[in-house]
Amino acid sequence: MKAIDKTTYLAPKELSRVITIREKKGNVPDDDSRAFALRIVEAIKYDEIKFHSMPIVDGKKGCVQFHELLLRFWDESISVQEAVNCLESWSLLGKVTPCLVETALEHAKGLGSEISLNIPPSAMTIWPRSQLMKVFRNFIDNGGDPKKVILEITEESHLEITDELVNYMNVVRNMGFRWVLDDVGEEGCHTSEHIKQLPIWAIKFDRQHSEGLLNSQVMPADTKEVVELCRSLGIHIVAEHMETMTNAKKIFAWHGIQFSQMPTEGLNK
Repeated sequence: MKAIDKTTYLAPKELSRVITIREKKGNVPDDDSRAFALRIVEAIKYDEIKFHSMPIVDGKKGCVQFHELLLRFWDESISVQEAVNCLESWSLLGKVTPCLVETALEHAKGLGSEISLNIPPSAMTIWPRSQLMKVFRNFIDNGGDPKKVILEITEESHLEITDELVNYMNVVRNMGFRWVLDDVGEEGCHTSEHIKQLPIWAIKFDRQHSEGLLNSQVMPADTKEVVELCRSLGIHIVAEHMETMTNAKKIFAWHGIQFSQMPTEGLNK
């Protein structure tokens, strides 16, 4: 199976057609927004993107378990969230998402280690699933190991749980990929129902939950409720914003939370 041809898939003619249709509907963003949208598409088309790696460590073993890949643009003036919001306002996000996912998977394949892909907002679940299935199959057909890839579900708004979504996630999981819910807590939009009903491998605690784990050997009640639910379902937990290996080891010793996210410079602290 051939990879997505960005030259064709993100062709100016096709994108102009999408934008023209959007403009005819009225109530569209301004010209500056239109120019920004096309600038983002050009950056994606010509691979002017990069990935920042954040270690996920095993606090029990004191070593790196896998890495989280965060999408960034070479032009650092482009905010990823602003880019996503702009593309969505022009109905272009579904057009570029398969290209972003494929680029991330190709980068991951070259690393040779387990990685977690963070491409907001839920690029792997919301946008054109038929195209994304082709990307996933192409990754496997070309020697990629799905068991080394964790797909993150990142939300800015409530994610509706439907049979279609669950079935799709199950198909992808059966291919060998794993799912993780990002930002569980006050900063995110995922609920206990998402944890119960979606076929996930792990959740990631937001800053509020993570800081609560560090502040006391007694786990906060709201955090304890989520932890007990995950443990009853065999779901792993990753605490974000741990900053140092010392903190990762501490929350494992205090609360049994095995995995923590931190910056690379925190590995030796």
